[in-house]
Amino acid sequence: MIIHGTNGRILEDQEIPSSRELLPDAKRIIDAVFLFYGVQHDDIITKRRGERNEPCNAAIYLTRKLRPDTFKEIGGQFGIDIDRTVRSVFKRMKKRIVADRDLARKTKKLQDLIIRNQEWT
Repeated sequence: MIIHGTNGRILEDQEIPSSRELLPDAKRIIDAVFLFYGVQHDDIITKRRGERNEPCNAAIYLTRKLRPDTFKEIGGQFGIDIDRTVRSVFKRMKKRIVADRDLARKTKKLQDLIIRNQEWT
């Protein structure tokens, strides 16, 4: 396949990144959440029964929103074996974002930071 670049130069297939390559990787998303919330990495990953872990929930939500990963793949990043659990976290976070303007702003800001940082790499 022949594709012309913006400068008229012919680009080879190897020079054209796939859309998946342009996405932020899950580690980058988790690291961004880590910095944004000012928490230790273990705090993001650690599950606390009966206690909301907003940084972890935000990282799961944004990983699913910004990447085509399955719930099972996302669970692997967080040490969660059951994909239903990840799906549940995602759905709850989505509902909370709709109901809580503060959380919606925070999540949008974090998403924008992740995307902007991805564009510069």
